[in-house]
Amino acid sequence: MDGGVYTTGPLTGLTGPAGAQGPAGPAGNDGAQGPAGPAGNDGAQGPAGPQGPAGPTGATGPEGPQGIQGPAGPAGADGAQGPQGPAGADGAQGPIGLTGPAGADGAQGPQGDQGPQGDQGPQGPAGANGAQGPQGDQGPQGATGDTGATGPEGPQGPQGSAGADGAQGPAGPAGNDGAQGPIGLTGATGPQGPAGNDGQGGVTTAGTNVTITGTGTVSDPYVVNANGSTPTYTIGLWPELGGYVFWVSADGKHGLVAETQDQGFTSWYEVQNLISNPSNHSVNGQKFRDWRMPTKFELNEMYAHAVAIGGLSNLYWSSTELDGLNAWRFYFADGSAYSGSKTNANYVRAVRAF
Repeated sequence: MDGGVYTTGPLTGLTGPAGAQGPAGPAGNDGAQGPAGPAGNDGAQGPAGPQGPAGPTGATGPEGPQGIQGPAGPAGADGAQGPQGPAGADGAQGPIGLTGPAGADGAQGPQGDQGPQGDQGPQGPAGANGAQGPQGDQGPQGATGDTGATGPEGPQGPQGSAGADGAQGPAGPAGNDGAQGPIGLTGATGPQGPAGNDGQGGVTTAGTNVTITGTGTVSDPYVVNANGSTPTYTIGLWPELGGYVFWVSADGKHGLVAETQDQGFTSWYEVQNLISNPSNHSVNGQKFRDWRMPTKFELNEMYAHAVAIGGLSNLYWSSTELDGLNAWRFYFADGSAYSGSKTNANYVRAVRAF
């Protein structure tokens, strides 16, 4: 043996390339038919085909039974009236019916034309004499004869008894109020009273006019000068007092002030309500709340300064009452006073004291 290499087991050769496909063999015999497969799902419905030609008409079937009558339809509109037919022959006359009740008399027809006058008939026989007629009216009275001579005057009869007093007549209407009399003379000035006690704790500050402060009793708008004295006033316009001073005391420390504008136009019952409202007052008047309705006498005092006070109209209410239903009014046109119902409306001008 030569020196080659040996292996044990079968030898596997390398795979060669695939050879060309041989020709197809002859077709084999058909195998036996297999079992039928399960039915498939129904396919989608195809489109409808075109309609075929109409077939021949069949023979008429037997008539069916009559159906139930349907509900009556709505009545049709009336047709046009046909021409009138010829009159029928008169029927036999029926028996006469019972006489009905007499009808009401109809309205009287118009008077017919007057017929021609008939021939005059023969004169009738004379009638019997009629009864005697009533007695005629009396003739007029004859003329009056002459007046006879006056006979002598008879003696005077006794005086009759006095008749009873007649009933008292109704009271006449009340006369108009007389005009107010002239203002009386101003009385003499009384003696000056004793000086009052000094207030407690009053202090003053620098200035021309200053208001008292502290715990002392102070009368609004009581002011003092820097030297401690009370100021004095005269007739005239004083804005610090709220209006026009139309009356002042002899010492000039006290007086009455009138507002420089009206507070309204109202009935007597609403006067004080208007006066109490600050919006009805002037700028200076709004500094005070003690305004009131003036008396008849105070309005008469204002009349003497009416032009200087200014803005006064005609009739103004006073606080002076005549009775429960009437009060006095003052007429600034002539200085007269008149009574009037409290329900009437008149002007209002307030006053205050200092």
